[in-house]
Amino acid sequence: EYDPVPFNAELPWPVFGARCREMPEYLAMGIRGFSFECHNSWATLAPNFYVSAKMMWDANQDSETILNDFYQKYFGPAGDSMAHFYKSLEKILSLYQENVEWGQHDFLTIFTPQKIATGRQAIEAAKKIKSSETYKERIWAVDLGFEYLENYIELRNSVSEKLSYDKYKQKRGRCEEIIDKLYEKNKDYVLRDVAYEYLRKGLGEIASNQYKDDLGLVANWNVIGPFDNTGNQGHEQIFPPEKELVFNNNYPGLNGDNISWQSLENPPWLGKIDFVNFYKESGYACAYAAAFVYSPKKQKVQIRLGSNDSVKIWLNKKLVWENKIGRGVALDDDIVEVTLPKGK
Repeated sequence: EYDPVPFNAELPWPVFGARCREMPEYLAMGIRGFSFECHNSWATLAPNFYVSAKMMWDANQDSETILNDFYQKYFGPAGDSMAHFYKSLEKILSLYQENVEWGQHDFLTIFTPQKIATGRQAIEAAKKIKSSETYKERIWAVDLGFEYLENYIELRNSVSEKLSYDKYKQKRGRCEEIIDKLYEKNKDYVLRDVAYEYLRKGLGEIASNQYKDDLGLVANWNVIGPFDNTGNQGHEQIFPPEKELVFNNNYPGLNGDNISWQSLENPPWLGKIDFVNFYKESGYACAYAAAFVYSPKKQKVQIRLGSNDSVKIWLNKKLVWENKIGRGVALDDDIVEVTLPKGK
């Protein structure tokens, strides 16, 4: 089992209630062992780990007793308020009727602003209760982790809320600041590198669609393909577009089809070229894209890109970057420094 949902950027994922309900069922089915792939981010994922360990040891325990034990011992005098906080979050997830996909796409429909507000009220009440520094620090960590979720939801809502690019950068920066603060305080509070990686990947598509001009994304392309990539050997092969850039020429492509350059202007996906959608080819294939930019002077710049999977870049017929890799597409996975000459 996964806990949390994979690629969730270490955001809160209150699945402990499901663990309480399911372990007796697994035991009754005759299952004798259980293992998790889980993330050690206590600020956002407690009490998931505590409950899982307890219920795997003895599935016949009373789950409410286990949870109350956690709330009281982990948060001290603020235990009741924190119990209310976690119960409100668990209820949100337990009532969600859709199949949850990997990644962060479901967070927006699961954690609505109204439900987020309920959790915020509970944690604010806990912060006001007098307790020792140890308990205060634990509440502080959970509070920051929840603020991470609040900012993240606003970022996911950037399209409907029409956030300005400056506001988007501010919220995004706050998410990263929270991750850093938690990690610096205690490395067990959040898996920083994992949080950073999947936060960037999850928000990249939103940013590329919503803030194309601010990010300097190229939207107008000439494309040609698909070419054969059987066994992932296309990366090494030199197809005709690498020898000449003649937009009115035709070439033999995948399966012997006659292919030519096509214009791709202002695509609806804006920040990326979806070759699979454009060519309706999902097998072993590769393609080329060409774009023109104008530089008013000779200058050093960065070419930033993501790809699925391997990629090569030419600048004025010169190969300036290649990365043979298996990965999903994400904003700015590769950053290549080049010098642009003056002109087109």
